[in-house]
Amino acid sequence: MLDKNFKVVSNLGGSEPSYVDGKIQEMYQTVKAFSYPHDVCIDDEENMYVAQWNSGKVYPYKLTPVV
Repeated sequence: MLDKNFKVVSNLGGSEPSYVDGKIQEMYQTVKAFSYPHDVCIDDEENMYVAQWNSGKVYPYKLTPVV
């Protein structure tokens, strides 16, 4: 996930993003949750939908916020 300045702020299913001298460090998958994720949409209730390419014909995953 990127912020408005295109800085990585979250890596769903992966390691926490870190920067050294303004450069992003290598990230890696920590949880095998997604196959080729390519898009995230957020609805009015702050649910996130993760779309995937070549994912075995599964529907996008819906992630709900923890309250």
